[in-house]
Amino acid sequence: MPFADWEKVSRSSDDYKICLVGTTAVGAVGGMAVGAFTANPLGVLGGGVGGALLGLGFGYIACPYLAPLVKRKIMNGERMDETEVRTAAEAMSRYAGISNAEDSVRLLARVRQSLPSAKNIANRPVCQSPQATAQMLLHA
Repeated sequence: MPFADWEKVSRSSDDYKICLVGTTAVGAVGGMAVGAFTANPLGVLGGGVGGALLGLGFGYIACPYLAPLVKRKIMNGERMDETEVRTAAEAMSRYAGISNAEDSVRLLARVRQSLPSAKNIANRPVCQSPQATAQMLLHA
């Protein structure tokens, strides 16, 4: 699936900015929020979305399309430059089966927010379809 419309991704969008800057603190807060949702029986929807996001993130980190340097930066919440964001968004598009660059950047931003706060990435099972999960997260 070709990666399309990179030139249409707004460099001023919040998703793009999240991809560029380190998001460890945002990720930690997001992780605590997901934890609060999953502990609350009334927060099943929030926990489901959080779980789906983490599942997509763990699979994405393990995917063979993602360059090791970019993978490390995402896992550690480090700053990324524009070339790294594009590389990461292209890998997300191949992994999740989406062709729109803006959707790839949106998913990448959500993954960057959630992964730095997650523990034991390598030990998490990934049993979800990345394509179906990506579509669910984009429409949540």
